Amino acid sequence: MNSDIAKEALEKEKDALEKQLESVGVHNKAVPGDWITAQNTTPEEDPNLVADHTEEYDEKRATLAHLETRYNKVIAALNKIDSGNYGLCVVCQKPIEEDRLAVLPSAETCLTHKDN
Repeated sequence: MNSDIAKEALEKEKDALEKQLESVGVHNKAVPGDWITAQNTTPEEDPNLVADHTEEYDEKRATLAHLETRYNKVIAALNKIDSGNYGLCVVCQKPIEEDRLAVLPSAETCLTHKDN
């Protein structure tokens, strides 16, 4: 895959992921690539409200973890483009299939090693 095309796709995905991350958390400026789940800090006396807020927090934390993983893979792919290592499988160092990169520009492995 052409690295310019990949970079454009990855930048778009990065922007979209940042918006999604901001909807469930806040960027931890002290640690690059780290996000913290936003939570309701208002003390509640009603046990039902406490349970609701806890459940909401847990859901946000799971969503945030998934988005953060995707975000960090996109950042890693962008860094590989800059260093000239983009499109190489991290397991066998062979080129990742063009079709795979077209669908998933942040792919780290070839199809042979996708489950590693």
